[in-house]
Amino acid sequence: MSWTKRQLVNKAYTKAGLGGLAANLTASQLQDALFDLDSMMASWKRKGINLGYPIPETQAASSLDDDSLVPIWANSAIYLNLAQLLAADLGKIVAPSVLSAAKDAYDTMVTDMAQPIEAQLPKTMPSGAGNKPWRGTNEVFLNTPLELKQRDPINTASDKLGRQYASPTATGFTVAVNDSAESVYLILTPDATYAAGTIKLPNVRNATNGQQILVISSQAVTALTVDGNGAEDVVNEPSTLAANTPFRLKYDGINRKWELMS
Repeated sequence: MSWTKRQLVNKAYTKAGLGGLAANLTASQLQDALFDLDSMMASWKRKGINLGYPIPETQAASSLDDDSLVPIWANSAIYLNLAQLLAADLGKIVAPSVLSAAKDAYDTMVTDMAQPIEAQLPKTMPSGAGNKPWRGTNEVFLNTPLELKQRDPINTASDKLGRQYASPTATGFTVAVNDSAESVYLILTPDATYAAGTIKLPNVRNATNGQQILVISSQAVTALTVDGNGAEDVVNEPSTLAANTPFRLKYDGINRKWELMS
């Protein structure tokens, strides 16, 4: 079983030579130590060191009694490096042996856990003669890298798709997606649940192979129409739009049609 965040904090105080002080810390001081721990782990994750530690969205969302979820072999790297931060907060200096042990533990962890981003060929790269239709693809260009396909659609959209906002005020509305070759994350915030509405896709003359449109609405639309705007077809187009349930379309430039992905 993994340690709790409190156990990591207490061990860090001990390694910093402040074990006696740890028993008398105020609630505010403990929260500061927890913030140091969360911040350090978030920083490590951005470097590619993903130990499974739950990074809170806000400071208030974190608790000392939360399970850290990190493997036990990584604990020493965490509490030894946290010890330096906690000592600095109190104007103390940790022993040289602790500094050396912290560096060694961190270096070992980096060697084991650093996850460099795999290089991917661009989607504009021709797929070549070896990619036959019966081998799973009939596209001229390579598919979007799997790491992008496997991400949560909302998070992926916020990172990779340009955002567009619209706030329909009546049933029977029409919202036109930005008429360009760029992929778009369309966020609808209607005033209420509406009986009908239309999403008008980019004109087929401007759409590009592999372009994606992600749509989400804060309110339901009972009868939804997806206007292909010159495309040959919108395959499996949704006929209704549930609240907070996204759908994603991808443009097939070879066959001049949009296809429902999810």
